[in-house]
Amino acid sequence: LFRSLETMPLPARSFANIAFLVPGTEPVEPSDPTKARITAVSTGGSSGLNNELSVDGADNSDDWIGGFLQNFSPDAVQEFAVRTSNEEADTGWTTAGSVVITTKHGTNDWHGDAAFYERAAALNARFPIENPAQTCSDTGCVNNPKQPFSRQNYVATLGGPISKDKIWVFTSFEAVRENASIAYSPASTTQFNALAQLASDGLIPGVSGISVPATVPIPFRDFLSSLRFDWAQTTKSNWFLRASSDSYTTHNSLMQQATL
Repeated sequence: LFRSLETMPLPARSFANIAFLVPGTEPVEPSDPTKARITAVSTGGSSGLNNELSVDGADNSDDWIGGFLQNFSPDAVQEFAVRTSNEEADTGWTTAGSVVITTKHGTNDWHGDAAFYERAAALNARFPIENPAQTCSDTGCVNNPKQPFSRQNYVATLGGPISKDKIWVFTSFEAVRENASIAYSPASTTQFNALAQLASDGLIPGVSGISVPATVPIPFRDFLSSLRFDWAQTTKSNWFLRASSDSYTTHNSLMQQATL
């Protein structure tokens, strides 16, 4: 089972997609654009924003709009549990389900891994609603190129002993570099071409020409990192300290079809 989870394909490598193995759960699109990159998990037909998420016993829920607050690299996750009912006291303040995560920690043997994931427009199917193969009008049909897309994930982990049987360290890092795009609707393209024609006819002062792109770029960059120290004080007393970061930037994220 662990091997199956370890090798399971995850859309956009979102750790939350593991929850969809549980009956009664399904992915939902977050209602807030700031959460567009973090998958929401619906349990029992809920919105997905009323779930409770804890990581290493600490609350990781967004108190403003609900749902998950911080994203984590799947390679940093050790255990993953989904509770759809009868939540325990540590995550019982939710009206839906809860997701409980434990991060990886170091062992007495040094271990690590590295991975690279690549996606490109040539490997993706065309989405005909946003990017039809042809656009037709009264003057004829025009072939549309496939809208640009590329995505790379760079992943690395390393863990081991600082002092065997006493102190361990584990660290993970993941970087996402995505250059996506959204195709303009035929109505928008028609308006852009009309504006470009006005410029070429000299009817727009100071503007001799306007280029009409077929798509608008939506670049996205994400950096996920985690550093954890574990200390076995005694056989009955264990302590750990973890620091994690999720820093991402995106541009034109509110761009939709037929808008400028």
